[in-house]
Amino acid sequence: MDSPMETQSPPQPESAAAVMEVEEQPENEADGEMEVLTARVKSLMDKITENSDNPSPILINAISTILESLESRYTNDQGQSSTFTSILGNAGRIMELIKENDAFFQLISSKILTDRRYSVSAKAATARLVFSCLPSWLYQLEDDVLDIIGGWVMDETTPDTLELETLQTYSIGALSRVFTLCLVCDSEPAERFLTSGLPAKLMQILRIEVLCAASSTSETKASLSKVGNKDITDLVKEFARAAEAEARASKSSEADISAAGVAAAEVVKSAAFEEYRKTNDENVAAYAAYKVASALIDDFNAVALSRYLNYFEGDWDHSNPEIDEDVGKFFVVDAESLSKLREKFCIQSLVCLLILWKDVDFLDSLLHEKAVDVCLALVQKCVGTDDGSNDYKLFWHDILKLVCELTEHEKFMVLFLDNGGLQKLLAGPRIPRSFHRLSSFLCTVTRDQSTMRCLCDLPSSVIRQVVELVFEILESEHEYYIARADVSSFLTSAFSYRAVLDVFDAHDGLEKLVNYLHHSASVTSGASTPLTYRQTQTAHETCAALHQYIRTQLLLFVDSILSVSSREPYKPINASNEAFDSLFRQIRNDEKLGATFIYCRWPSAYRFIRSNGHITLLELCQASQLTRTLQGSLQYIIEVLRILTLIRCIRSDIIDATLSNGRAAIAVVLDVINTPANFGPEIVDPALHMLVNLVCPPPFIPEDDFKDRAIADMEKCCCLARESICENNGIKILLRLLESRIFTSQADLVRRRVLTCRVLLGLAKDNSIARTLSKLELARRLLEINRDLGGKSSGIDEHNKWHAELDQLTIELISVTTNSGCASTVAADAFTPPLRRIEKAAIVEATPITYNPRELLVLIHGHLEASGLPESAAIVSKEAKLTDFQSSKEQIQLPCGRTPSGFFPDKSEGSSSSNQKHPVSRKNEPSTLPKIIIKLKDTPRKSKSLESEEAPPLIIRTPESDGESDIEILRPKKRKLTHSNEIGSERRLTLDSVMVEYLKLQHSKCSAPITTLPPLSLLHPHACPEPRQTLDAPTNMTARLRRCEVVGTAYGGIDVSRKDRRFVYSRFRHRETLYDKVDKSCLTSIAFIEDPTRVAACGFSRRLKFFDLSSATVCESSVCHTSDVTHLHSHSRLLLSSTSNEVCLWDGSSFAAHTFDGVKAARFDSQGTLFAALPSDSSLHEILLFDVQTLNLNTSLVDDTDSRVIRHENPYCEIHFGPLRYMLLWEGILWDYRSARPIHRFQEFTDLGGGGFHPAGNEVIINSEVCDLRNFKILRTVPSLHQTTIKFNSGGDVIYAILRRDRSDFKSAVNPRRMKHNLFSAFRTLDALNYTDIATIPIERCVLDFATEPTDSFVGLITMDNDGDMKGSLARIYDVGERNNPTDSDYGLQFNRNRNWNLNQNRNRNRDAEYDLHTVELDEDEEESEGNDYEETVNEDEEYESGSDLSLNIYRSEDEDN
Repeated sequence: MDSPMETQSPPQPESAAAVMEVEEQPENEADGEMEVLTARVKSLMDKITENSDNPSPILINAISTILESLESRYTNDQGQSSTFTSILGNAGRIMELIKENDAFFQLISSKILTDRRYSVSAKAATARLVFSCLPSWLYQLEDDVLDIIGGWVMDETTPDTLELETLQTYSIGALSRVFTLCLVCDSEPAERFLTSGLPAKLMQILRIEVLCAASSTSETKASLSKVGNKDITDLVKEFARAAEAEARASKSSEADISAAGVAAAEVVKSAAFEEYRKTNDENVAAYAAYKVASALIDDFNAVALSRYLNYFEGDWDHSNPEIDEDVGKFFVVDAESLSKLREKFCIQSLVCLLILWKDVDFLDSLLHEKAVDVCLALVQKCVGTDDGSNDYKLFWHDILKLVCELTEHEKFMVLFLDNGGLQKLLAGPRIPRSFHRLSSFLCTVTRDQSTMRCLCDLPSSVIRQVVELVFEILESEHEYYIARADVSSFLTSAFSYRAVLDVFDAHDGLEKLVNYLHHSASVTSGASTPLTYRQTQTAHETCAALHQYIRTQLLLFVDSILSVSSREPYKPINASNEAFDSLFRQIRNDEKLGATFIYCRWPSAYRFIRSNGHITLLELCQASQLTRTLQGSLQYIIEVLRILTLIRCIRSDIIDATLSNGRAAIAVVLDVINTPANFGPEIVDPALHMLVNLVCPPPFIPEDDFKDRAIADMEKCCCLARESICENNGIKILLRLLESRIFTSQADLVRRRVLTCRVLLGLAKDNSIARTLSKLELARRLLEINRDLGGKSSGIDEHNKWHAELDQLTIELISVTTNSGCASTVAADAFTPPLRRIEKAAIVEATPITYNPRELLVLIHGHLEASGLPESAAIVSKEAKLTDFQSSKEQIQLPCGRTPSGFFPDKSEGSSSSNQKHPVSRKNEPSTLPKIIIKLKDTPRKSKSLESEEAPPLIIRTPESDGESDIEILRPKKRKLTHSNEIGSERRLTLDSVMVEYLKLQHSKCSAPITTLPPLSLLHPHACPEPRQTLDAPTNMTARLRRCEVVGTAYGGIDVSRKDRRFVYSRFRHRETLYDKVDKSCLTSIAFIEDPTRVAACGFSRRLKFFDLSSATVCESSVCHTSDVTHLHSHSRLLLSSTSNEVCLWDGSSFAAHTFDGVKAARFDSQGTLFAALPSDSSLHEILLFDVQTLNLNTSLVDDTDSRVIRHENPYCEIHFGPLRYMLLWEGILWDYRSARPIHRFQEFTDLGGGGFHPAGNEVIINSEVCDLRNFKILRTVPSLHQTTIKFNSGGDVIYAILRRDRSDFKSAVNPRRMKHNLFSAFRTLDALNYTDIATIPIERCVLDFATEPTDSFVGLITMDNDGDMKGSLARIYDVGERNNPTDSDYGLQFNRNRNWNLNQNRNRNRDAEYDLHTVELDEDEEESEGNDYEETVNEDEEYESGSDLSLNIYRSEDEDN
């Protein structure tokens, strides 16, 4: 009978497939095959359990064979292997079957392994089965079982039998799987495995297996040759290995084993050569060698079989056919296969131990066992022996894992590199699956400078192979993103070394790196799904590598400019952030170095641009803003672009760059700056630096030096960059960033504002942009920022520098935007006060100051008397003839007694007159002249020339200022002094100069100083005459009416209409409160129709309600919509009601309605013949125009002219029709619907909500900006209109403003940030002619909607009934021009609160008026503004002469003195 057992390699879980007795069946018969195998396993388990005291190893090995065969088949089908592979296939079903049999499971998992009564053969077979089943059993092995298995591994006795080798081999395999399970389940095995020296023992076993086998194999290879052209090397090697295995199994020495291999090889070669000599046919000779080798191998197997059968000693009864049928063919592992398994199991166990105990250093014990030599031998074993099998690939992968884990230790890495380990790895097989391990090894090399020095010391050919491996991994078609990320990380660190950088450049590495990033960018921009985490990580590491490359190349470029000696290849180049900050400052301030960047070419940068690397980075930058997973790469992208913009010729390429979606490069960078909440200072700051490079020429180049072509080209690029920034709403973004406070760090906040001011200063070099910044009140914003910072620094020198630079930039911006020219000293003097003092200070400086010298002598006379020097006083009076002078003047009572502060009285002594607004000297009263303290500030003398000497500044302290707010006066150049005023080269401070400075200080306090003055008096306070026009209309209302009755309204005086408007539209009286007593649902919208007695309102009830104003009740009501109404708009008797998905057109007289589906936010044109609406689908960026008569769609206005603009739905934007009915405005776009194309797109200086056309027809309001429709330039900024919705009265001369809200979201009305706004519970009126405030009327309730009445007699509001309760809102009607009556029932209880509110607002406004700035630049064709926007309170003479009480409303009035 044939033997059911074969002595060959078993089918292993991670090995080649084996042949089963049951032949492979078609797929539809797979279930039948499993049923046969399951039945066989059950029968075998029953037989083993029945004879549990003496189980048959044959039966146990048969079960192991079945499991190994199934696992091997599944592994080959899937093309991969892992510890849990066997669980997924049919082998997992067998394992579960074994686990469910409690008796059998207990027998093999514990009893046989721990009980000494069982034979070694039974234990060996059980260890093999336990190894196969461990993935399914997880931790169901007891600790004592693991200790016994570990003891078999740690046994110092060399296994001298095949069964002991089998027991040791599978014990190592069982531990490897236990350790692997610990890794997967994140747990630690018993620490005793580490303390017992298990790692060293495993390395010892591996050393014996690898190094001894390598020596015998090398001797065998030396004797191999060819037969003719036929290579029989594989056949000879196989026969030699069989002979060595036989010798090893017979307990031969190592020398005998090697000799057996050599002799076996000689036998096969001799047979081949003899046959070749006879026939001269190489194929016949090879066949002869094959027959000899096969015969001898069969003999060796027969001997092994007999030896193995002797181990079972009668356990196997050949006379029992049932056993033969159940067992079938099973595999007995021979010595050679066991050797391979031990190598693999030792490697796997060591890898797991190195991972599990990373913090435990047992490297010395491994090095003692020649770990370096073992790894080198293992790597060498795989070099040039790739047979393409799965076993070979898995073995190479395990070797790389062991090497990578060992190289985590610096000592091992250095030894491995010094012994040629890197060269051997590079010569190994390039299997895509092993890329991850190779890349991990390269990353480990860069972690320490010592290992990188070893790498740089290698020949350039080796470094070239490393770079080629990097490119091979990056360009691999396989999706091994971890490997790509690792090699990119390797490049990031390796670029700091000149040796790697030179080889990288020699192989066009930059172009290849850019190509890979281009592929990532194209995938990102064209993919419908975002990148995976692995892809994102790879792109991030590649961007970091590119960033490091550009940085290092910049340093080398600067070294070449400065003629610095060449850097050593093995020393790292310092490319830290601190080093680059210093380099950037040097480039900016060093004229020689900065000029080089204007004229010289940087080769690396030009190669990058030729590869379109800048466009690739911009594509990734744009994608990173849309995909959060790419935001980590944004810092490197922006840094690279910032470095590139240092080069003059490259700036134009970046400015002109256009992305795949048509967007400009500047727009992408501005998007980064526009979202500082998402990006930290490490991203926003480099982006601002990049803009500074683009818009600002180097500071050392004169602005008028454009004769040089290079400098002219640079200025041209700056102009293009400024235009691009303005076209992409850059001014709006920069102003928002300037005022933002999202950074918690004070240092980050100041640094960001400094960089923003640099960009704005660069933009302001363009006159048109400077004018726009002036209209946007940049000076006011800067002064508010300065107040916000308070002039305080953090005490750190670096932070103090940023504060000082911010102050300097603020002064320069104010000087530029206010057109104050080169008056930097004047701007500096006016930096802390409001901006309008700049002009006044300039007038004061230019005014010659004179005084009567005799008045000074009078003061000296009084001072001498007060100081107790009457004789000296008498002499002065006599010589100066002061008696005659005083008799002609008003008698002055000089102070008596000695005063510690000079000849002026102390404040306490003049307390009786200290409260007088204009104190004058009176008889028997002390003088009330203010006290001044003047100090001369020490300044170094720059020249001895009297003509050019500058007077030192004076520090003047007045009663209005405390010690901390002394006024420093910058004195003009000193006039040439006479000999009496100087002694040698030193100048004296004369009493004359003190008096001149004192009088000049008084002159500077005048509200309207003049340049031509008579001699000023030292005895009385000075005040310039206030300008006043005699033709001005009276301020008092009664006086104006009387004058108009006499001479007519046309001759009533200047500004009579404006003053009447201010009087009428600052007074509103509550008339009625409208609500439905039946349906108490919220109202959200209100509108007046042609009939002045009725008002329409709508809301949550989805019903249109008409209220009768006479009875304050609902007169008509009708269901109009299926959802909440958001808008109401009326024209004459027509009415439009809108929801989020439909619009109804109503006839107010007949109450008839027509519904339009799919549209929202409808509004009539100025004639009432058309109405415009928006599509309900916000993705459709168009305006739909409907004819009111035909009820048909007239035209559609689609904005498709600029695909570069990324559009987002703005819930605050509504459609506005102009006075000319064919003009429309929506989202900042001006349309003429006759041509169905946009006319102009206004720049976004702020958001595009609110606003509308001015009824005069020449201006359009967009949020708080007023633009001219004739030239589309900004005219002014009106802060009072910011974030408001406006309506004009019927005359078009008054603007009503309420705080806007998102009408589609009712809850947004009570947003906490919105509730802090001063218009949350109020509305505002403004003069529509000059946009000055008239009044702010408090309502005490949240205002939701506002409507005007055609006759301007009433206004209507929708207010919430209770701000904390969103369940109720009411309609309120107010009379225009009538004062609120405190006795009204609706407001009687709230009158005092209103009064306090108004007074508080008045107090706050007066405080803020000090800092309020309003500068207006006028074009040649622009009329001069009526006046600046100042704040003041209502005067008592504004009221009726009949004695009516003072209005409590607060309003802004024009500066009548301008």
